Amino acid sequence: MGPVIWEVRNPTGHTLLQALFWIGWGGVLVSTYLVDHFALFGLKQVYNYLKGKDEGPIPFKSPALYKMVRHPLYLGFIIAFWSTPRMTFAICSSP
Repeated sequence: MGPVIWEVRNPTGHTLLQALFWIGWGGVLVSTYLVDHFALFGLKQVYNYLKGKDEGPIPFKSPALYKMVRHPLYLGFIIAFWSTPRMTFAICSSP
């Protein structure tokens, strides 16, 4: 697995980091829906193309979290990836 960078053994600290981990992933999910989840992943464009609908220009908007943080999607990823009770360092060896 690789050397351990940090490991939180305190039960309260462990629970806090687990909670932050899930809050981070929840923030990622909420952020995608705030900017239109289906358009973000290209599903809306494909659907409209198959139906022969013409998409007009999408209006610019800054809903909820986007008024407070410039990139809430990225912030959610950062919180989710770094809020782990046990962080290891992966060493890759070439064949």
